[in-house]
Amino acid sequence: MIESPPDIWTDTDFPVLRALAARFTNDERAPFFPLDDLVATLGWSEERVGYAFIRLDDAGLIRTMTAMWGKPYPMMVTGITTAGLRASGAWPSEASVLDALTDTLSDLADREEATHPEEASRLRAAASVVGRMAVSVGTDFASRLVAHAAGLP
Repeated sequence: MIESPPDIWTDTDFPVLRALAARFTNDERAPFFPLDDLVATLGWSEERVGYAFIRLDDAGLIRTMTAMWGKPYPMMVTGITTAGLRASGAWPSEASVLDALTDTLSDLADREEATHPEEASRLRAAASVVGRMAVSVGTDFASRLVAHAAGLP
């Protein structure tokens, strides 16, 4: 029987990405993040973090500095992309923005119901349309994420 591969996204890459997102969104001092700093923060081996850097960079979630350090992985992260911020939860996804808009329209409709029922009806219709768009965007985003994780174009 063939053994399933380990879930490197959950076990390694996602925690590394979250730590990088925290560093780049909370710490304005440094324009880069050395591998050694993250190794110390997470308490993992240099190899485990270094290969996560490669995968995250290949996926377009972070930017790394490549140089000849004699290592098979980058030793420095120079930034996190907007896709990386979204994947880490530090920035809203398209679906979450549409969900917030749906909630706002529904709240406005509730406030207008007593004094302007026709306006409230239009606001509810708009909220319904935006809600359907959010489901479509969320489904499209999830399918792209799964395809990307599977290595599909």
